[in-house]
Amino acid sequence: MAEELSRAGSGGTGHADLATAPHAELATAASEEMVTAPDQHRPTNIKWTRIGSVIAIIVLLLMTRPFNNHVGWVEDIFLIGTAAVIAIFLGVDAVLRRNGLRR
Repeated sequence: MAEELSRAGSGGTGHADLATAPHAELATAASEEMVTAPDQHRPTNIKWTRIGSVIAIIVLLLMTRPFNNHVGWVEDIFLIGTAAVIAIFLGVDAVLRRNGLRR
């Protein structure tokens, strides 16, 4: 059966045999890789993610006006904006988890 398929594939139709194709090594390597579902992976520790996010927000806010050596407000705007984006992500995540839409 395999010989028939290889002869049919290379018999003037323009299709090359997969074993002689230059990317044959890549095809066999990808086919040998184990396929896993997302639920088989180790879950992320949400507690440490939230703690790290809060620490990042605090550090970003500490780098603004009181403890800096830069002139102008452009840096402060980006620092405060980045801290706000992280805080929004934390808030949305908390609401989704409370409503049961996220594990």
